[in-house]
Parts: sequence; C-alpha cells; structure tokens
Amino acid sequence: MKAILFEAPGSVPICTDVELAKPRSGEIEVTITAAGVCHSDLHVVSGDWDIPTPVVLGHELSGVVSALGPGVTDLSIGDHVVLSWVPSCGTCRYCLAGRPAQCALVAQVVAPLGVLHDGTSRLSKDGHTLHHYLGVSSFAERVMVPVSGAIRVRTDAPLDVLALVGCAVATGVGAVMKTANVQPEPPTQSTAARRMPWPR
Repeated sequence: MKAILFEAPGSVPICTDVELAKPRSGEIEVTITAAGVCHSDLHVVSGDWDIPTPVVLGHELSGVVSALGPGVTDLSIGDHVVLSWVPSCGTCRYCLAGRPAQCALVAQVVAPLGVLHDGTSRLSKDGHTLHHYLGVSSFAERVMVPVSGAIRVRTDAPLDVLALVGCAVATGVGAVMKTANVQPEPPTQSTAARRMPWPR
C-alpha cells in the first residue's frame, strides 16, 4: 500500500510503498477514507519531537473496518470508525479507574516506542520494520490498530468531516472543558437581553 514515510530527522517525508501485516489478536485493519494533518505531525518532521524512525506519520482519521483479528467481536467488517491516538489497554490502573486517556501502556509503550499493544509493528518496507505513529499511522491507505482505538460511528455520517474528531475536535473540546474548565455563563437578565436580536 502507499504511505507517507518519514525516514529520519532532517529528511523530507516521502510517499512510498510499504507492507501492512495481517491483524493479530484484538486488532483490526481499517481502510482510510480521510485523514487530517495535525500540528503534531509537523513537530515530528521539524525535529521538535524525538520519536522512533522510520515512521509512517498521521494520527487523525476515519475509515471503514476491512479486516478483523482473532477475538474481535465489538466491530464488524464494513463498520465506519474514527480512530483514537490513545488506544487504551483496558487493564492498567488508569484504565480500571475510568481514565483510559491516561493509559499506562500507551504512555510507556505505544507512543514512545512506535509500536502496537504487543510491543511490535505491523508495518515494514523491504523487510525492514517501520514504526507506528501514536499507534495509528493514518497517512496510509490502510492501518492496523487495537480494537480499543476504533470508535464506531453512524454509516450516514460524513467520514471526511468525522476524521477531525479523532484529534482536532477531541483536543479542542478537552482543552476547553478539562484544562481551561470553561463553564457556561449563568443566565441573567442582561445576558438574556444580549442574546435577543437587535433592535427589538
């Protein structure tokens, strides 16, 4: 398949042919419909972030499930999905405490080592292992991800728009609601008046 490969710091990402292995237990293959370009990808290319290379970049996408690994029952081939760059393990103390966004496996293995949950990669080129970016690698025709990283969406929802939900929307909403803790303004007579069309 075609993918955008970043070979090393100082190089320019290239579009090239790479191989994607079949899904293992608990994994799914997704054929990508749309992928967004995030500033995080630029950080990697510009050398601001030190990640394992060579790597297939990208982490914001939507697509259609095209293959299932052994044991996957939550999704079916043909399901429309948006992928998460925090494919939680479901078993670490953070996941069990209801905080999957802080998954220890993602923080200690998936993101820094450029691999999937089992510590290995499904990507290669000419027999040489390639790394996954944030457990996703969406700048490709297909991806392999843990089933926990795929969120099923309605089949009538526009996948090109939904791709942004995987990072841009989630990050923006999270920043407003969690980091900044922005609260709705309580309704008062003056705010109600401001919301009325003018002139009255």
